Amino acid sequence: MCCCQWQSIISINIIFSDIAEELTFASENGAYLKSQGKVLFVVEMPHYVFEKALAILVADYQGEGIICGKKSAYILETAPETFYNYTYQYYYRLARVPGFSTMFEQDTIVKMAFNSPEQMQINRQKIDRQSQNSRSIFVLIALIFELGNQINIEFAHIKAVDVFAREVNHITMRNTLLTLGSQQAEIISPDHGAC
Repeated sequence: MCCCQWQSIISINIIFSDIAEELTFASENGAYLKSQGKVLFVVEMPHYVFEKALAILVADYQGEGIICGKKSAYILETAPETFYNYTYQYYYRLARVPGFSTMFEQDTIVKMAFNSPEQMQINRQKIDRQSQNSRSIFVLIALIFELGNQINIEFAHIKAVDVFAREVNHITMRNTLLTLGSQQAEIISPDHGAC
């Protein structure tokens, strides 16, 4: 049996604690793969990619970002309590940090997740998208211009962006899981259904 998941490996192990040693997990959109208790691979985001993406994203995303590593997920100390509570639903090991720039020295970074200004407004139920829509497009263009084929950008939902090392994508994750599993392998996700 396989489980694909967009949450951290720590959260997945907690969710499936009673059968975790029997499963194959792909977490963080395939950046982290664990099978029957053994880590098969982790796709670490290159340090220079992390620094460039961070410089672009932090300037525009007003503190509602998550840096995901093997040990924990991290948000800024200045992030609102509502953001912490929302994020904790998906990252059961969540730490507040003074800044993101030193995260690379503390953990193996596999993903950066940032809500756009529009999504932050939606999260706070202040829907006023018209003036903000073009801002997200410029941020994405800046990421693509600066990092091009060095990253893979996924849209987590309507106006949220996840940034990974270029080797990470849903197709690779699905193919790897299917290769590891048998023809009868069931690929599930606790909150997203079949993959």
